[in-house]
Amino acid sequence: MIRQKAAQFLERLHFDVPKFEFSSGWLAKFKQRHQIRSHHRFGESGATDTKIIEESLPRIRTILDQYALADIYNMDETGLFYRMQADNLLATKQLEGHKQNKERITITICYNADGSNKLPFWIIGKSFHPRYFKNINIDNLDYKYHANKNAWMIQNIFKLWLTAFDRRMDGRKVILLLDNYSAHIKDADLEKFNIQLRNTTLLYLPPNTTSKIQSYDAGIIRTFKAYYRRRFNNQLLSRIKSSVANPEKINLLDDIQNAIAAWKQDVQSTTIKNCF
Repeated sequence: MIRQKAAQFLERLHFDVPKFEFSSGWLAKFKQRHQIRSHHRFGESGATDTKIIEESLPRIRTILDQYALADIYNMDETGLFYRMQADNLLATKQLEGHKQNKERITITICYNADGSNKLPFWIIGKSFHPRYFKNINIDNLDYKYHANKNAWMIQNIFKLWLTAFDRRMDGRKVILLLDNYSAHIKDADLEKFNIQLRNTTLLYLPPNTTSKIQSYDAGIIRTFKAYYRRRFNNQLLSRIKSSVANPEKINLLDDIQNAIAAWKQDVQSTTIKNCF
């Protein structure tokens, strides 16, 4: 009854308001005038604690000022869905979608602040014995391959990586920036894991700050993945033109080579230096 009376009351109301119409051109100029653009919400920047950043940056700068740019290294991991194709494309009509291939590997990326030394990848996959590596001497590859059921960085693999990194820095005194990921062994636990660093000092960035202050998140990883996608798509198109059966099923070995080429050849030292 109350709803019915309310509806009758609203029907008796009459507002002499002209209909508002505007063209798409007016809307475009309005957005341009007020600098309104479409943005994606992604990453972890929303969880960043700006107060911690303000308090920590002076201390971090003081420590890093003691080293030359060539002796400041940053290491982190990124997941790569190495067979995932583009979601959108140009076409004359709407095309049917398909289930994306979400096979994943983890890539460990390390470089120094002036971009003069981009270290070889350490790659972590799910398969302990990939069939594509058959008859290949893995020790002769320009990357290291490890595996676990989740294709994640774990402490045992990080121990191997950190030990190899320190050995590579023989005769130098370098500092290595790390985030607080649980697999990154802390200073206090080095002795527990029987790790003796002779050339490397570890500096852990404060939690919930790396999306704002780590060079890795300032554009380096995004640039690397963009170049990888370009190489992947070029290879996919080449396979389609050659009428290869299931052209999207590029094997893991080729995908890794695409990633290495994107890192070594496409990502420039100036990009790394500018992100630092």
